[in-house]
Amino acid sequence: MKKQLLPMFLLLFSQHAFARDMSPQEAVCLSQIRDETDFIISRINLIHTDYEKQLKQTALGKFKSGDYSTIGLLDNSIRKYHRKLVHKFKKYPFRYQAKIKASHRSGSKRCLADQLRTEAVGTIHGFEISWQKALEQAEKNASYFQQVDELK
Repeated sequence: MKKQLLPMFLLLFSQHAFARDMSPQEAVCLSQIRDETDFIISRINLIHTDYEKQLKQTALGKFKSGDYSTIGLLDNSIRKYHRKLVHKFKKYPFRYQAKIKASHRSGSKRCLADQLRTEAVGTIHGFEISWQKALEQAEKNASYFQQVDELK
């Protein structure tokens, strides 16, 4: 138990010590980035949940035919993509903190919040399109393999 507490304590201490070195402008920017990432992740999760519900309603999730099953298709593509997107956006506050540390040496004071907003619009739309395409592909696979099964 003590071994687990030490790294957590060091992490919290280092973050707190770093926060003292931030200017008020940098702290505001970091807060904006955290708010923006929370919003983006909530939108991505909302889209993901909505399409998972659609998948259950269409009963495509039950279709199984080897590697072409809906479950395999989604687990290997869209669900993996979902996890990568969430992870990517969760890293933004840490990227900004690293940039602040580097900027003290380079003098750059640009906030990533605006860049994050711009990137998020396309990313969220792209994620929704990816889900739609994955479901369309799942429907095609299910239809094709049902026809093959009927020929047997």
